[in-house]
Amino acid sequence: VEKNKVKGTKVEFDKEYETEHTFFKVEGASLNKDVIPPKVKGVYTHYEASKENIYVNILISVKNSSSKSMTDTEILDGKVYVKGNEYKGFFITEKPDRSTFISKVSIDPLETQYLHLLVSIPESVSKEDISAIITLDGKDYNINVNDFIAKTDEKINNSIVDVKTNSLTKENGVGEFTILKSSIKKKIEPPKAVGYYLYYTADEGKTYIDLPIQYKNLGGISVKCDEIFSNVKLMYNDTYEYTGYVIVESNNRSNFTYANITYADPLATEYIHYLFAVPDAVAKAKEKLEVSFYLGDTLYKYRVR
Repeated sequence: VEKNKVKGTKVEFDKEYETEHTFFKVEGASLNKDVIPPKVKGVYTHYEASKENIYVNILISVKNSSSKSMTDTEILDGKVYVKGNEYKGFFITEKPDRSTFISKVSIDPLETQYLHLLVSIPESVSKEDISAIITLDGKDYNINVNDFIAKTDEKINNSIVDVKTNSLTKENGVGEFTILKSSIKKKIEPPKAVGYYLYYTADEGKTYIDLPIQYKNLGGISVKCDEIFSNVKLMYNDTYEYTGYVIVESNNRSNFTYANITYADPLATEYIHYLFAVPDAVAKAKEKLEVSFYLGDTLYKYRVR
């Protein structure tokens, strides 16, 4: 592997640095074909690499320590080096709730923003030695990208919380939840259905994976039921990813209603279902099915099968 010769102050993982107008920390790095916000809720912006390329994605938190607002482009520049070749990048910014990206934003005094340096490189060289230089306030800082990717993966894996069926889990100041028994069915009905009620039937060739969650809001404000959890996805055999949608039980669990019009009020309990439509072959197979999601800043995983 050919090593890159780059100048500037060497950056250590998760360590804070001070410049003339900022405090910053390089919080992680990854290689992504599709760059997705960390806490997706509903509609979001994402960045997909071209067919033969992949993004080097470097996450940087920047706090404006000056007395006036500044834009990311005023203080930041970034590039990547692979096998002696230079690749120019661009920055995107997360919204404050980290649910989507915006292309440019003003950072107010004493405010912290999460910025991503995205650099498109050929996927064919993605296993080579990768270095990056970020420039803040006119000073260069160099990053061993391969080392940061390994440490980012380790940090994520060490922070994951595994959840079991019927086990109460609490996220302080946010909420507490219990995952009830998941099911694999063609038809999803309310648990105490009576009279006329709403139900969901999978399309031909598909089966539903139903993840029911009892949730109590421990925050101080009401929250839409489709915004309680973020980045909810089902993985089959650690390879194939499925996104679902949310429904909510109503009328003492005898019916369903829509999550985007239903709120979990402070200290109130709601019953939420995440439905994932998967091919029948996936539903009948024996390989692993696992759901992952965020509540607050914690990543949780639940083994369906």
